[in-house]
Amino acid sequence: MEIWLFVTIGISAVLIGGTILISKKGKKTSSEVSEEYEIIEDEAPAPSISVSEEEETGCPEEIKKQLLNKQKQIFKEAHKVYMVLNNILKNKNLSPELKKEFETFIRSYNRLKELEEEIQVYPFGDCDRVFELKFNFYNKMVKETAKKIMVLAKTLK
Repeated sequence: MEIWLFVTIGISAVLIGGTILISKKGKKTSSEVSEEYEIIEDEAPAPSISVSEEEETGCPEEIKKQLLNKQKQIFKEAHKVYMVLNNILKNKNLSPELKKEFETFIRSYNRLKELEEEIQVYPFGDCDRVFELKFNFYNKMVKETAKKIMVLAKTLK
């Protein structure tokens, strides 16, 4: 019985000693590595940021007016679709799929509405390209989800 006690104490001492040695070596290597990183960070050049003239001037007023007119036109079309869908779905029990599609439609519709404010405050000169992409995307989303809703609404009673 005493032999097992000595063996257990011996194994425990070896494990504890090994753990202490490994942890000390780990601390040394991690401190050496952090010193290397500190040196590298000190040697790295500071990034230079340059602002072009186009970014300073923002969206030109003429283009901004064109974009606002286009946004109003697209939003009017989306609003007509919204009114039709709202009348069709009013007081009806919607299936989960139809409800999900209608929520997607509403998000796209609201996003088209918010684009007016975004056009007003857009700070860069590439506004025509950026907003054309946004108009195309949200207009397409409104049309596609409206089609899906119309197909799904045929099954409602």
